[in-house]
Formats: sequence, C-alpha cells, structure tokens
Amino acid sequence: MDLIAELLREHTYENSEQLAWDIMENPKYLDNLFEIFWGNDYRITQRASWVIIIITEWKPKLIKPFVEEMILTLKKDGKNDSIKRNTVRILAEFPIPTHMEGEITEICFSFLNNPSEAVAIKVFSMTILERMVKKHPDLKAELIYSLETGMEFGSAGYKSRGGKILARLKI
Repeated sequence: MDLIAELLREHTYENSEQLAWDIMENPKYLDNLFEIFWGNDYRITQRASWVIIIITEWKPKLIKPFVEEMILTLKKDGKNDSIKRNTVRILAEFPIPTHMEGEITEICFSFLNNPSEAVAIKVFSMTILERMVKKHPDLKAELIYSLETGMEFGSAGYKSRGGKILARLKI
C-alpha cells in the first residue's frame, strides 16, 4: 500500500477511517505511517495524524509502541504545530509510561508557559499536566501558577479548559 498516495486522496473523515481500518488490519504499515507523521510536509503530516488519532481511539494497543518516540519527538526543535498539537492530543488520552512522565511533564510545562505556542497545544498540555499532578501532587502548585498566569491573556479555549482544571485542582 502506498500510504502517501492514500493520504493525498480526497481529505475526508471517511477516507481517514478507511485507511485507519486498513492499517489496523495490517499493522505492518504503522512504522511507515509514523515516519510520514514525523515528516516535514505539513499537509501529509496532518492527514497522517487523523489516521493515528482514529487508530488510537479504536485500537490504542497498536499505538503503545510509539508513545516513547512521540514524547521524544516533541523535544525536537523545528517540529510544526500540526505534529506537536496532534501528538499532545493523542498523549492527552493515552497512558504515559512511568519512565517518561518527567519528560512529558517538562515538555508540557514548556508548551504551556510559552506565550507564542498555539492554543490547542497548550490546552492538550494542560490535560496531560493535570493527569501528572494526580500521580505527582508536588506539581500542583506549579500547574496552578502556570494556569493562573496564562489566564490573563489566554484565549477563550485556554480560559475554558484552564478554568475547569483550576477548579478541580483547588478542591
């Protein structure tokens, strides 16, 4: 199967679902799908991310071998917002390996506290950080401070998610 050709076909959710289904039936294509996802072509990486998100929802065990590399990829400079946004989106719903919790926490605080970072990346990072606080309560004060600091100039999406998380943290 030529994954790039399949990803460049008509960009619809139905096509992404069909490609996800085909890959779940034949997981040998997952390595290639992730190589495309971590590439430099914005349009193709975005489309690959849709397929990965669908696979994550339907058969998350197939994604598990890629979680560590996804986290390490977030640390690399020059990754486009699509890769960062969709990676933190996937990780927001996926169990983080214990040995990678420090890495993802550091990365997400970096995204959250960076004024030039895209809102969606910050919002998904908030969700991951809230999960990390549940496992590591010593991070709670830092997350509260970061969220409160960002609320003043945050977008509606930032304020909405940040406010909900702050309310749960302050209980």
